[in-house]
Amino acid sequence: MKTPTKSLAMCCTLASLIGLSNSGVYAQDTQGKWSFGLRGGISVYTQDIASGVDGDAGPIVSGVVTYGVSNVLSIGFNTEWETHDIDDLFGDANTVSLLPFIELRKSFGQFTPYAFAGAGININWFAEDQILKSANIKIEPENTFAFKGGVGADYFFTPSWALNTELGWKLNDGQAKVKVSGNKIGKDDFNASAFSALVGIRYYF
Repeated sequence: MKTPTKSLAMCCTLASLIGLSNSGVYAQDTQGKWSFGLRGGISVYTQDIASGVDGDAGPIVSGVVTYGVSNVLSIGFNTEWETHDIDDLFGDANTVSLLPFIELRKSFGQFTPYAFAGAGININWFAEDQILKSANIKIEPENTFAFKGGVGADYFFTPSWALNTELGWKLNDGQAKVKVSGNKIGKDDFNASAFSALVGIRYYF
């Protein structure tokens, strides 16, 4: 007859083995799987947005879909929005980026770091404050080529769900028209390239 102590020891041993087994499964076998992720964080310009004009750090929201070509390589699509208060220009600079990308991954148990790079388009617009609106001044930044690269990591806390963190830099460099009462009065360079830090979750299925 088994004593309660022996039974408890066997249960603890079994639970430990299951836990060790699961910890190895969590971060592996992404081949053939889709994932959906939603992250939020902060975006900071890495230079003046225009000559002598800087912008405040602002929020960024990022959604990502990936497909695991193998356990090492994934392909995906990233859509993100960011906004920055530009006090010197009396308004907010906004960008929506559409970025196909590739991701190189390496699993270490439940922890999977990765490097990524992608290229696409930045859709830019400027939301003028009331001061500029009252003067009939409008700033129209052009859409630009987008390149983003960086590093990140997934920490799997279940076989399907992972905590995701990511650091990246995105290129956003172009020109903007300045209009008064609908008439173009000038054109100037802008550089809204930015560093971002994101945290969120990913679901693999």
